[in-house]
Amino acid sequence: MTKEQKKLAELNSIRSWCMTVIEYAIKVDSSSSPVMNQFKSIVDSTFEMKNLKGLKTLKSDLRELFGDLSVSQREELSNLLALESTDSVTDLSQKAESILSKGSIGNEDDYRFLSNYIDYLLENNTTEKIESINKILLQYVRHLNKNHSDK
Repeated sequence: MTKEQKKLAELNSIRSWCMTVIEYAIKVDSSSSPVMNQFKSIVDSTFEMKNLKGLKTLKSDLRELFGDLSVSQREELSNLLALESTDSVTDLSQKAESILSKGSIGNEDDYRFLSNYIDYLLENNTTEKIESINKILLQYVRHLNKNHSDK
């Protein structure tokens, strides 16, 4: 990979990260839409100028701006960013299949991944796996509730 290709890959990665964070902000608080749309324009123009330093600064600003998210919001955003950074839809599907093939969810990360994966499937009008994912999510929640009530 050439130096220019590496720079372009990094530019794309940072732009994608910024746009995911901005879209999440709009989803969480629609009143922030005008400001976030301005941020989108700035990110796009900075990307078009291939200004890596500028995009890194914008990413840092967005991190600082959203540093006070609740724990659940931070986890949700984190999962969205993880989904965004996955190389392809095939990778997402393979990860979901890997979790489902175990027959149970082993940890909170897998639970959050599957919860977000359902959202992804619904957004893309793909409903074939939702029932089996919901079943395993419910089993996990029941397991947690049972353990919590035993204490």
